[in-house]
Amino acid sequence: RDLVDVLNPLIKACRQAGLMVIHTRHVTRQDGSNLGSMGDLIDAVRDGYIMEGSSTVELHPDVDVQSTDIVLDKPRYGLSRVRTSIIF
Repeated sequence: RDLVDVLNPLIKACRQAGLMVIHTRHVTRQDGSNLGSMGDLIDAVRDGYIMEGSSTVELHPDVDVQSTDIVLDKPRYGLSRVRTSIIF
């Protein structure tokens, strides 16, 4: 909860500055085809902890998400900009 208390004012400040707000969720496919190295290294990932459709991939309910925000499902480990669910 402490993180949400820091995050929401930052989100508000970004909106007031006219910046696009993008929330990122780490989500893997239900068939496990994109687990990659995370599936090799982390038991919880292999067990479906961040699998599409599971409650554990949802953003915290107190995070200030607006209809104008983008919620990005990120399926890969690391900082790669490819293979996400967003197209600009």
